[in-house]
Amino acid sequence: MKKGAKIIIGCSAVALVAVIGIGIAFFLNRGEAYRVVSVLSVDGTAQVERETVGALDVYEGMTLQNGDSVSVEGNSSMIMQMDEDKFAYVEQNTLFSLVAEGSARNSKTRFELERGAITSDVQNKLSSDSSYELSTPNSVMAIRGTVVRVSSLTRDEWITMFPELESVLGEYEEYDTITRLSTFEGTMAVRLRYPDGTEDSEEKLISSGKEIWVGGNGTDSRYLGDITDIDIDTLGDEAIAALLAILGDNPELCFTESELKNMQEKLQTEGSYPVYFFVDGVLFGTQFVEAGGCPEEPSLLPTPEGYWDVDFNKTVEETVYVHWISTSN
Repeated sequence: MKKGAKIIIGCSAVALVAVIGIGIAFFLNRGEAYRVVSVLSVDGTAQVERETVGALDVYEGMTLQNGDSVSVEGNSSMIMQMDEDKFAYVEQNTLFSLVAEGSARNSKTRFELERGAITSDVQNKLSSDSSYELSTPNSVMAIRGTVVRVSSLTRDEWITMFPELESVLGEYEEYDTITRLSTFEGTMAVRLRYPDGTEDSEEKLISSGKEIWVGGNGTDSRYLGDITDIDIDTLGDEAIAALLAILGDNPELCFTESELKNMQEKLQTEGSYPVYFFVDGVLFGTQFVEAGGCPEEPSLLPTPEGYWDVDFNKTVEETVYVHWISTSN
């Protein structure tokens, strides 16, 4: 696959993200290149919680470390590069911790995703001593040179954002966390992860163009139905933008440029747009506003004192993400 500059052009909810040709220097130690995990771009606000120093604001060019806990806030996004050929597109309202061990040649990479969504692009086949995994509270995905997306939300959040998913997830009210695992190129191996931290020994192989849903709660984890075709209509604009960026280096994706751009245009020109209201990263409510109209302030307040970070007199021309800023002591 082609290596080099990564360019992302597309709607990421409220912002245009562009990344062009950022180089990374590698340092040698006894002939082995150290792991380099770098922030290629950050649009909006993100923070790193590092054990030795506490909270740090994320900035472009920042080097992340093994054990960092990363929070990407609302209306924000981040792109990471690991070594020379591994990229992660992190969407808004995402919280994860990073495991990055070994050398560039024999690397161990793991994203422990608590909530949110990450699209990974591992451009080259890993060495026999390397691994790249994404895990959630209810599942673990292992990949060896492929493009995958993992997104983990509550059942109500999924259905509120995409009402058409009611037919897929409507009966699973008992699950606190529902994870969607999608493969856009190559194959990933999925295992169930149980509440006690143990993992199922059996794997499901998810090939290009396919996905599966996993539900979890405090006592159980299980697959929600069978492996199915990826539903492009419920991917969302951030995922579409990431795939368009990846497509330049990987023309073997299961969706063509035309399909992705048509979906992006549809998301940008539909007659009404969702306005999502979040409190502490959790979906509080949704309004659907006709293009050119204005959102209404919710009648219920999440805390006695605070405000929504939006101008309710501003017309809606795209998907809007609103967050509650509490001023209560």
